[in-house]
Amino acid sequence: MYREIEVKDLKPPTPYCIHLSTALMQVPVGAPAGSAPMVEIWARDFDRGSTDFCTAQQDLKFTFNNWLPNADRIYSEHYFDAAGKGYDITASNTIKYNAGEYQRWLPSQKSSSMIFTKANLPGMTLKMSVIDWNNNVDYCSVDLRLVCNDPINCPPGSATRIAGNVHTESGQGVMNVDIVTTSNLPENPTIYKDR
Repeated sequence: MYREIEVKDLKPPTPYCIHLSTALMQVPVGAPAGSAPMVEIWARDFDRGSTDFCTAQQDLKFTFNNWLPNADRIYSEHYFDAAGKGYDITASNTIKYNAGEYQRWLPSQKSSSMIFTKANLPGMTLKMSVIDWNNNVDYCSVDLRLVCNDPINCPPGSATRIAGNVHTESGQGVMNVDIVTTSNLPENPTIYKDR
């Protein structure tokens, strides 16, 4: 006698995330009137090695705020909303994407992206969602910190600057010094000098 056993994967992935800081990009010369500084961020950018018991790490999918890309369009680029409805990449839908109403799915990255603007300054907390092959979802809360260095299109005080003077031990100023700031953390790239 034998019995048929059905095994179901109901356990969600285990998210492992990092926080990010970035700058809004300046409005390009010749951009349409009313364009604002913005940056496109991918959900996968916050991943630091999420895992799942039944799904290979390279097959995990990433979105924001537990939204799922449209299942019928999972292998093609598209916009999608909170309900998982898919939309073609058109000019009118791009306006909605830029306004934060949609996320953009890119199957080659297995990740969605969102647009952030000066309306999101100085940053926000998001859910970075990890999705396995069976659409089990879990998330971790991540902080996105934004700065805007565009002096024309950003509010005063929204730029970030590191400044100071170099002095000898006796207090005399030193000129023409290269300053190098580094970090050995993988999520913090090395930033080189300014004079």
